[in-house]
Amino acid sequence: MKKNFLVVLISILIILTVIMVIVVVRNYTSLGKIQITNTEEIEEPIEWHGNYIWNDSNDNNSWMCCRKNIVLKEKELKGLKAQISADSKYYLYINGELVVRDGAVKRGEKEHSIYYDNIDLTQYFHKGENTIAILAWYWGGESYSHISSGQAGVMFQMKVGKKYIGTDETWKVKRNEAYLQDELRPNNRLMEYNVWYDASLADEDWYKEDYDDSTWEPAKVLNIAESLPWGEMIERNIPMFIHDEKISEYENMADYKDYTTTSDEILEMKVPYNTHLTPYLKIEAPKGLKITIKTDTYEDKSGDSVKCTYITKEGVQEFESLPWMNGEKVYYEVPAGVKIISLGYRKSGYDTKMTGKFSSDDEFMNSLWEKADRTLYVNMRDSYMDCPNRERAQWLGDMNIEMMEAMYALDTNAYALYEKGIKTVIGWEQQDALITVVPNSLEPMHLPMQALAAIVGFYDYYEYTGKKEFLEEIYPYAKNYLNLWVEKENGLMDCTSLYYVWKWGDSATNIDYDTLENAFYYYAMSKVCQMAEVLENDEDKSAYELKLEKLKTSYNDLLWTTKGYKTKESKVIDERANAIAVLAGLADEEKYTVITDILKTRHDATPYMEKYSLEALCKMGNIIDAQTRMKETYNDMVNSEDACSTLWETWDAKEGTKNHAWSGGPLIIMSKYYAGIEPLEAGYEKISIKPQFGTLTKISADVTTIKGDINLAANKSENELKLKINVPTKTRIAVEKMSPNVVIEFNNKVIYENGELQENKFAQLDKEDENYIYFYVEKGKYEIISK
Repeated sequence: MKKNFLVVLISILIILTVIMVIVVVRNYTSLGKIQITNTEEIEEPIEWHGNYIWNDSNDNNSWMCCRKNIVLKEKELKGLKAQISADSKYYLYINGELVVRDGAVKRGEKEHSIYYDNIDLTQYFHKGENTIAILAWYWGGESYSHISSGQAGVMFQMKVGKKYIGTDETWKVKRNEAYLQDELRPNNRLMEYNVWYDASLADEDWYKEDYDDSTWEPAKVLNIAESLPWGEMIERNIPMFIHDEKISEYENMADYKDYTTTSDEILEMKVPYNTHLTPYLKIEAPKGLKITIKTDTYEDKSGDSVKCTYITKEGVQEFESLPWMNGEKVYYEVPAGVKIISLGYRKSGYDTKMTGKFSSDDEFMNSLWEKADRTLYVNMRDSYMDCPNRERAQWLGDMNIEMMEAMYALDTNAYALYEKGIKTVIGWEQQDALITVVPNSLEPMHLPMQALAAIVGFYDYYEYTGKKEFLEEIYPYAKNYLNLWVEKENGLMDCTSLYYVWKWGDSATNIDYDTLENAFYYYAMSKVCQMAEVLENDEDKSAYELKLEKLKTSYNDLLWTTKGYKTKESKVIDERANAIAVLAGLADEEKYTVITDILKTRHDATPYMEKYSLEALCKMGNIIDAQTRMKETYNDMVNSEDACSTLWETWDAKEGTKNHAWSGGPLIIMSKYYAGIEPLEAGYEKISIKPQFGTLTKISADVTTIKGDINLAANKSENELKLKINVPTKTRIAVEKMSPNVVIEFNNKVIYENGELQENKFAQLDKEDENYIYFYVEKGKYEIISK
């Protein structure tokens, strides 16, 4: 008996000892700088050893050359990761090779902050002496999209073994004298300056390994990283920009090969489509001639874009202007006496692949989708932009549409640009207001209806990505913003007392503000209510449900008329307000007939709000009406002589830019409603596919999701529907009934006939309505026939 007791006691003591050891080990590892998670090391926090350097000058639009020679041992040639920051841009050379073009992200996630690039440079170094050279470009001034520190500076540091190599007084610096001062920035909203480059003043070998920099001055140490005026160091949260390895010649270069100008000429050089590019020339000319390079997007009523002026040296010469411009035509203004050897360009852009596709048997739709796709991509770089020429600014409303387009047109790399944009919105919120254009050192711009649309977009982003952590971060800001609005005596909401209100509902006319604002407010609040549910905040969810019910009652009691929603004061029925009422769920189905008539007859919206009118028609089940309206409103952008590869800012080609982000709504409509692809559960945990042909007979679409690629090919004749799908996870596929006694096959096996599901290994029956039968299928490829 005693022996058994001792055995049990010893066993218990052993178990307790093992448990204590496990606890001690876990506590020890959690307190250390490096934790082990799934066998992967978490990187140590970065220590800052690099200083911001320059020389005694601090001129706006100045270019500085910086150099440092270092010696590396064989054992040091691994893990060479560098942190680089600049106000405003930099170009990095290692051993004479340009390894980073257009480095640094524009400043301004929040006040007193600057981004740094964290780059692995191991492959560029070798044993022995190595040369690091940086060309830094300081802008200065104030604008949209970038907050200047007020002080030129560049910082580089790299850990080599246990030591750091960083910018300090041992670096050599010299002003790049070839870059001259332009007289003015193109316009006050565009941060970038024009380029003036005098080739006769250029020191073309300054970045090379064997260059003698002994006459250069020592760098002036301004301050260590994380210090003012640059502020908090924030790691770049978007990919490095991509650039073509080689220069491409223009499509019509053969027309000018070995051509010598005999008078002042403008050479119109053609690019396949609007893109970010750096222009190039190789010519033979005497010294002192001036060549100006600009694109077809240069001139705009609201402010010019950037250009490059090149001043020749004697003889054969070539030059690439490093800062990007955009366009599909590049104009070289060339004086007499210049021999053209080659003219070309290098494409660049945000690092995302254009993996999404849509096509149909309607070439108008195909062309419109492709133009929207191209417009989206050309409006991405440091941030989502409204346009890439006159201001390059992030507007909340534009970004909201771009984000949704990206969900159908691009790969998952695009997610980072939206998340960066929202972090910037959070960083610059003022008195709980979500500012529309950030960063922005010119004026506070708070457009309530763009802020409300953005809140709707917050939840849309969660639905498509499943990123709950994003909701957790943004939810307090969305909630605080809605709480700013004041309830009026009549039960409607008012924003007139909010921080710096710009009463803007659309750039067009005939706006019924109370009707439109309250519809958007309800729409945003319904999404915040859904956020509360996801975040399991039952108290907030219940409060929002009561507010939604009250506002819906007030809205319908006060604003519904036999002609649609409107205030008594409005002289017109605002199509935008009625469209948002449908999308928000304010309008019950018995009101759809009236609202459909409004959306079929009124065309007051700009291309920005057109997306909502088209989507409302689709939500009401009026696919043919949506297609008809789409062709009416976008006809000139697709078919007129002014049509180009991107979509215009307004319906008139002579007004605004010809490449504007807010115009791409049709891309969303075609992929989401015509192809019918969208998440059924957040993050595409389950997929919904419901093709709605309208007047189309063929639809194919590819969509890249966080779960993988979705592929659809659909063909419809009078008596038969054929669907091919390839899906990465569980999917609900809506199969249209092609006859009262429909027969449905999956992968050559009849699975549905005589009104009943047949035994099969492919699909489960979910539900049935008047026009569709809904099946669940697992991950895989399926060929479906309905007849």
